[in-house]
Amino acid sequence: ELEATSEDMNKDKPLHIAITSSSSSSSARQQPQQRRPSNRNKPEAPRVQDLPPPPIEESPVGNVAAVHNNKVARVIRASIRRNPEDLADALKSLAAADEELIEEMRKNAKKGVMDPAKAAFLAMLGDLENMMHEETDLANTVASNPDDLESLSKLQALSADVGDRLDSLSKQHLSLAEQLVAAVRKEQNDLDILTEAANSGNAVAAIGATKHLVQNQQDLIAIANMLIEGDDLGQSQRAQLTAGVKKLEILLPPQIALVNEVLRKNQDDALFATFETGADKIKDVLEEIAKSVGGRVRGNRAHADVAEVKEAVRQEKDLGRLLADSATKGDAKAVDQALKDVNSKVHPALVAKARRSVPEQKAQSAAAAAMDESIRKLEDLLPKQETASRDLVKTPRDASKKSKLDSINADIAKNLDDLSNAVPKAGG
Repeated sequence: ELEATSEDMNKDKPLHIAITSSSSSSSARQQPQQRRPSNRNKPEAPRVQDLPPPPIEESPVGNVAAVHNNKVARVIRASIRRNPEDLADALKSLAAADEELIEEMRKNAKKGVMDPAKAAFLAMLGDLENMMHEETDLANTVASNPDDLESLSKLQALSADVGDRLDSLSKQHLSLAEQLVAAVRKEQNDLDILTEAANSGNAVAAIGATKHLVQNQQDLIAIANMLIEGDDLGQSQRAQLTAGVKKLEILLPPQIALVNEVLRKNQDDALFATFETGADKIKDVLEEIAKSVGGRVRGNRAHADVAEVKEAVRQEKDLGRLLADSATKGDAKAVDQALKDVNSKVHPALVAKARRSVPEQKAQSAAAAAMDESIRKLEDLLPKQETASRDLVKTPRDASKKSKLDSINADIAKNLDDLSNAVPKAGG
């Protein structure tokens, strides 16, 4: 259970998050579909082989909740970052996806694929459609006024409700393994939102993301336990899933606790780097959990990863312009801060996000090689940018020094564009 006071809604005050055990909170959430009775007390059946499970092939109906969750998560992340271009694209994508989801479910209801009680199902679908329209309206409100924290909080809560309802509609078409992969995706989306919120000092978004992380972890573990107790997995896959769940239980609570400190010390780059490293470790564990049942989640995050890289590229370009402007004005303090932001925070984050976007099967592709080459060139140019900036700030009117810095910044901007263009091809 997530505890947060009304003061947490004030972005100027620090967030306090506490997780306490509550039997009512877990029982209130919909339990995962169990396809067979528990086999906990049955002796394990002999196995001829213990091979990895085949990759999961998802049905369009079963995938509706995952599609919706990914689209909404992108809107919320873009809102937190206050990136108008990405936010406009995300809103358009969400509206189109919601219309497609409703149409897809209507078609399947008519075919008899969905709930056999057609009248009840179509009525429920009508309610869901109204909720989706409200969700789109709230998203547009947040986009037009990023300081409207109350609307952002309502958007997160409503989106979680829509996602839960979509889950309940689609679960009848999902195996336990597919349900587990869906839960992993939700956990990754909320972890990304929490990271964005911590980086931006947005306590409201952090509260919503933390609440959903904790609730979804309960669902994820319940599904995992059914798989561990059942006979769908081989011994090694069961061991891999068990190990993954234990790691998740160990890593997530301290990560959530660290949010409080990151929000209090929002300018502490080293502290945020620690937080981001912890988030990456949790993502790796979530990937292990999905792989134990034959699922992949990184590939389904391609669009989100590309958006994150583009945002990091924009930030690095903006800092380059700020650096040149500050050096031209002779503002040594501003130059120092801009260099610190580029070299200690923005550029390392860009490289990490770009490399994380490339799935294992494409790590040796030509696009991945082009991406690595852009990164190498950038890391050669950054020390030159620092030297040229420090030279110019000492003699701001020196035209030759300004020309040299401008030339370096132009080369950096070109390689940033090359990197941004390579990522979708390497991660697709």
